[in-house]
Amino acid sequence: MIIAPNGSDIGPNFKLDGLTFKNGNADGSTKYTYENRDVYQSEGGSIVILGSGKSGQEISPTITNCHFEGNYGDYGSIYIRVPNGKSFATISHCTFKNNHSIYGAIFNDGQAGEVSPNIVNCAFDGNTSATSGAAIYNYGYGGKCSPTITSCVFNSNSASSMGGAIYNTGYGGTSNPVITNATFHANAAGSHAGAMYSFGNSGTCKPEVTNSIFYKNTKGGDDDHKFSEFYNYAAYPYIKNSSMQRASSTYTASTFNSLNSGTNNIFQTNPNFEAIADGNGADDVWRTGDDGLRLSSSSTRFIKRWNQYRCPNCGYLRKSAYGNNRHGCLRVCQLWLKC
Repeated sequence: MIIAPNGSDIGPNFKLDGLTFKNGNADGSTKYTYENRDVYQSEGGSIVILGSGKSGQEISPTITNCHFEGNYGDYGSIYIRVPNGKSFATISHCTFKNNHSIYGAIFNDGQAGEVSPNIVNCAFDGNTSATSGAAIYNYGYGGKCSPTITSCVFNSNSASSMGGAIYNTGYGGTSNPVITNATFHANAAGSHAGAMYSFGNSGTCKPEVTNSIFYKNTKGGDDDHKFSEFYNYAAYPYIKNSSMQRASSTYTASTFNSLNSGTNNIFQTNPNFEAIADGNGADDVWRTGDDGLRLSSSSTRFIKRWNQYRCPNCGYLRKSAYGNNRHGCLRVCQLWLKC
């Protein structure tokens, strides 16, 4: 599917809702012309969002409640590029499962423009990359790519090289993603950074991570290696109020895995998920009430540190600011449910 308006803008009311994209394939080398612009067969195994090159154009559709499974695209199942313009697309309540790529299940291409989508309440499970960033690849070269990633789960994604879940590059540009309420579990990278790799040489790369959980991510199969979670090259992620999988002494300013003075983190702590071996639960569907990667009643350190408590009706963890009739279960997707 190609979303490529010829010079006009697209806003959030342009919506794809409840669709399934399965076993798509974008691995060719052929270049096509669509609406007077080049479209490559390698881009987007499911969806391509492409600008016309018109200065100031905005293409920000909503993609929600969609399922992406078994798709292949050299440049992602979803590929977004708006040269000379911008995209703040919303991708919400979607599942990306067992997709394959060279660069990401979602490839955000900020070249000569800005691509900074809002990725909310999505699950990335078992995606693989032949190079880097199996779930999300943020490419800020010559432009800006700073997505907002909120309440997402990254489970068992694997990259042959760097960034098992997320790869950020601000080389010659800017990539400053903001990540909140995420869980990174059992993501793997062959060389560096099972969870997130960040590269900022000749540019800017300053990710911000808050209220997130990192557990059992690996570099070369080792979850206790100092680069099992992060690797930062001329990049400065700021990580706070989060649970880290290793001892605090292994995150130092002199290494490539510095937290850059992030505060209120918890170190070398088992988050005590409900059923760590069954991330999406018995129904095999992410973002439902039986997900194994939600915190259990024994996760008392998290409740105390992040000022959260249990709903008396259903037992899930709830943020007190949201009143008595709604709660956010502290599963990785932070799905809002009624008690």
